[in-house]
Amino acid sequence: AVVSTQSTGNLTDEEIVELRKLFVDYDGDGSGELDVEEMKNLVDNLKIVTTTDDLDIMYSVLDSDGGGTIDCEELMNTIDGFMREVYSGNEVEESFSQLCSSVVENSQGDSQGDKVITAKDLA
Repeated sequence: AVVSTQSTGNLTDEEIVELRKLFVDYDGDGSGELDVEEMKNLVDNLKIVTTTDDLDIMYSVLDSDGGGTIDCEELMNTIDGFMREVYSGNEVEESFSQLCSSVVENSQGDSQGDKVITAKDLA
C-alpha cells in the first residue's frame, strides 16, 4: 500500500514521519489500512485506556470515509485537525470543569462509579 507524502499543515515533517512509521508498525497485515483489531492494538500499546464503546467512537471518527478501515491519510488528517486549535491551560481546565458539571447535571454522570468519564457517560 502507498502512504501519501502530502503535507497536512499543522504537523511537522518529523511528526508526519513518526505517524507513518506508527501506522505501518500496527498495520499487521500490510494492507495499508487499520482494521478494528489493529486499531485496538495501537490504542492498547499507546496505553490509552478505552472501553469498547470508546474504541467504536474513536474508530468511527478516524474512519472519515466510512470505508470500515482507517488508512494513513485518515489518521494523519484527524490528528492534524485536533492540532489546529491551541488552548491555554486555563481554557482546557475551564472546559473540562464545565464538561464534568454538565455530565453530572444532565445524565447519570459516572455510570461505572469509577471516577472516569467515558464516551458512554457523555452520550
